[in-house]
Order: sequence, then C-alpha cells, then structure tokens
Amino acid sequence: MTTFANPAALQMVGYTLEELQGQSLYQLFNPTCVCEKQNAAACCAICHTLHRGEIHQITDEVFWRQDGTSFPVEYISTPIMEQGQIAGAVVLFRDVTEHKAAEEQLWYQAFYDSLTGLPNRTWFLKRLEQMMAHDEYDQNDHQFAVLFLDLAHFRLINDSLGHVAGDELLRIVARRIEACLRPGHLLARFSGDEFMILMDPIHDITDATTLAQTIQQVLAIPVALYDYHVHTTADIGIAFNSTAYVEPNDILRDADSALQQAKAQGNNACVVFDKAMRQKALERLHIEVALRYALEHDELCVYYQPIIDLATGHIAGFEALARWQHPQSGLIFPSVFIPVAEETGLIVALDYWVLRKACEQICVWQTLFPQTQPLTVNVNMSVKTLMQRDVLTQIERTLRETGLTPASLKLEITENVMMDQNDETMATLQHLSDIGVHLCIDDFGTGFSSLRYLHRFPIQTLKIDRAFVSTVTSDDESSAITQSIAALSHTLGKQVVAEGIETTAQLVYLRQVQCDYGQGYLFSMPVNSTVATALLEGQNTAKRQQQR
Repeated sequence: MTTFANPAALQMVGYTLEELQGQSLYQLFNPTCVCEKQNAAACCAICHTLHRGEIHQITDEVFWRQDGTSFPVEYISTPIMEQGQIAGAVVLFRDVTEHKAAEEQLWYQAFYDSLTGLPNRTWFLKRLEQMMAHDEYDQNDHQFAVLFLDLAHFRLINDSLGHVAGDELLRIVARRIEACLRPGHLLARFSGDEFMILMDPIHDITDATTLAQTIQQVLAIPVALYDYHVHTTADIGIAFNSTAYVEPNDILRDADSALQQAKAQGNNACVVFDKAMRQKALERLHIEVALRYALEHDELCVYYQPIIDLATGHIAGFEALARWQHPQSGLIFPSVFIPVAEETGLIVALDYWVLRKACEQICVWQTLFPQTQPLTVNVNMSVKTLMQRDVLTQIERTLRETGLTPASLKLEITENVMMDQNDETMATLQHLSDIGVHLCIDDFGTGFSSLRYLHRFPIQTLKIDRAFVSTVTSDDESSAITQSIAALSHTLGKQVVAEGIETTAQLVYLRQVQCDYGQGYLFSMPVNSTVATALLEGQNTAKRQQQR
C-alpha cells in the first residue's frame, strides 16, 4: 500500500494524497505487474525491493497516471528496514519525457533522412547486417535481393529549376517507389539521388526484376514542378544474397557494380549482377591505382594528330591526345583508361596535365615553323573539369606560363556540356571565349544537344563525328547529315571539322560540302611529338620546293 507521496510526485501521477493513500503500489506504478497475484518477487524492480530488500535503479520504465495515461520515468527503489525486517520501500522517480523525446529525435536524425522521411544509409546497413547474421541467411531456400537505384539527369533538374524543386522531386520519387513495395520491403535514401531497396523474402529472381520494371514505369510518369512537366528515369542494379557474402558492404558493392553497368547502358536500364562484373570492377580498380601512379611518375605522354586545312592540304594544327606508356603493359590507349579517369575524378588532373604539355609543345612548333596563321592545338576538356572552381585559373596560368596566345588554344567539349548546363559552366565558357580561347563541340550530332543551344554557347567550331564521316560516301543519311552540319556551321559563322577521314573519296565529298578542316588516318594517325615535328619539317620542305 502507498502511505505517502510528496507534492511533486502527486502532480506527476495526478492523484491527491488522500486518493493515493491505500492504493496498491503494483497497480499505481505497474498495472501489468503480476507479483501481487503470484505473491512472489518475480516482476518489477519495486517488487524486488519489497520482497528481497534489494536496491534497484531503473532508467527505462513507464508509470501510470490516474487518468490512464503513462509517462517515461527513471527511478530508484530503496528498502525501509526496521529491526532487520523489510518494512516498506521509498521510490524516488523523475519524469524523463523531454529526455526521451530528445533521444528519439537524435535516433531519428541518425537513422532517417530528414528530406524524404525514409530510412538512411546507416539504418539500411544495420538492417542488412541483422539479416545476414540471422540463422535463416545460411539456408539455401531463403533468398533476398538488394536493388540500387540512381535517378538519371537529377543534377540537371537541380541546376535548371533549383534545389527546392529538386528536393520536391526526391520526395515525390520516394512516395512513388514506396507505393510499389510490399510489406516487409525496406526502402532507404542512400545519398543524393540514390535509393536502396531490400526485398525480403523473394521467391525467385523475377520478383526483383519485376519490381524494378514496375518502379521504372511509375517513375516515367511526368512530375509537375513549377509549371514544368519533369520526366524522370532510374537505372537499377540488382544483387541477390549468397553465402559468399560476409559483410553488408559485399552485397552493396555488387549491387553498385550492376548499377554502373546499367548506367553505362543508359535509357532506363536494369542489370542483375554476375561474377564477371566483379572481375571488371577489380580491373577498373587496378587501372585507377596504376593511373594515379602514372600521373605522379610521368608515365603518360601526349600524341598529336594533325588537323588539315582542306582547302590547302596543309597542317593547320594538332589535336592533343593522352597516351599511357605503361612500363610493363606498353602503350595503353584512351579507350581503356579515360572512362576510369572520368569515374574516379582523375580526369581533372589528366586534363590539366595534357593542357600544359600541349601548350608547351605548340609554342615550340610555332617558333620552329612560323606561318601566316600560327599553328593551333585542340585539347579535350571534360564536363567534370569545366565544373571545377579553379578551371579558369588553371587555363589562364598555363597560357601565361607557356607563352601561348589564347587564340592558338582550342578546347574541345562534348554535347553533354549542353545537357549539364548551369550558370557557372556558362560563365566559364563565356569567359574563355572573351579572352580569345576557341571552343569546339566534339562529336557533334551524336549527343543530346538541340540546335537552340548553339546560340547560347560561345562555340566557334563544330566537329562532325567519325560515325557520319565513315559512311559519308555509302549512306545517304550520313551524307545528308554531314552536308547539313557543314551548311549550318557556315550559316552561323562557325568553322566545321570532319573527324575520321580515311579515304580519298571521303575527302573529295567533304571538300564539296565545304568542310573547313579534317583529320584522320588518310593524313596521319596520332603520333608522338618527334614524328609530328618531322611532318611539319616535311611540309615546310615541300612549300620551299613549290616556291622555287
């Protein structure tokens, strides 16, 4: 029985002292306690104190008020001893509602994404770890799947409509994906525009692939954002459980490998992981490590492919192309290491390195072989490099330190720059144009660009992709596209360069449609600086002989 309570305790439990006196301690503080019925100290800490004389301190308990509501408490129960016998107990307690609320808030912040309300990466990994540690995980008939989703072109939406619109799109995407899931499936926002799904259990592989297709169909429905109808797509990588997986990151690694394959395929792709992908990922890692070393230890070199003035047949300049002279593997071509450089961010250091080497070399050639129109050099510049904050500083410093005039430098950018357009990139390109650097769109006609972008970007040259040039004499569509690009370029006051010229017939046609410049194996493959110097010497010798 309760005999006394101070005013603070009475206020918390909602009783007067008269109402509280005589009440059963069990019912007041723990209505679920069965100790009184069992006449045994088997349930709560207070019971243990009363029956065993033990002091107990509890930090996570619930007490009940007169109106039937409960509140969290911390308490300590101490026995009252008289002549060696347990005469009662004193219970000191405090309401920890605010403390618990703060704990719950911290827990939410630790395990949930504040934007979408979804579990975050930490909670997803924790749940996956629990599942993999469970006994059922070792059973062959227990299957689950991890789906890794990445929204395509999300950055473009952020840059064009703003981060508020981007955040709203992520919330809508989260709700749409949730609507596709069954009870028990776990959806988490992993980072940025990436989401993870844990499907448990699944009956077979088609459960996961069917869900992936359903999600892609749902996400393809346009989203209305600020008077715009935004189209979203998602590439998805899938990995299934295996006893070969020891840690959660093992299966995530393979789901990510499948996602990278899906992104490479593009167009709303879904890819299921297989072991060949892991081998490919290991090869990519090996290339990345070796490439970092190569950049630091001067294993790279620059090759130069002549760009020919089609009206005169003379070398007007060169395109600078990175090559990797590996001490064991020999010459490694860009198709092998450039994709890895782009994925890892090494492309930025590589672009800056090629830029400096090319500017230094063209200055040497301009001194050795002076001509009315100085030799120019084309250098490829990736989207990632153009988005660096120091890109203008790096380019201007290189021009200043090498002594190359800006008009002798032509930077080649891809049409993807137009897709990823933002104010900073536009300002960068405009500044480069203002100081005299020429800008070229590489592989024009093969990307996502629209003709309406041409007037927005300060472009001086369009380069016709080799895919059109290679069939210009055998395919009516290619010849029509090539002629149209040449005509468009001249109408807009831009120069046009044809890539991949390999036959005389192609050269004749390109001259007929008035292409200004050309490059390809018909003239020369990319060569090192020594061979390129010999080509220029040969051209000078031929000019002198013609003048005699």
